[in-house]
Amino acid sequence: MGDLLLHRRDVERLAGIHARTLELYLKSGILMPEIPG
Repeated sequence: MGDLLLHRRDVERLAGIHARTLELYLKSGILMPEIPG
């Protein structure tokens, strides 16, 4: 049971990292190159 909890926490940590990366991408416009900068 402890391994499952650790795995879930790991997944949540990775999800947080990806969320911040996505936020940075959106702020810098990398994901929306069609929008004139």
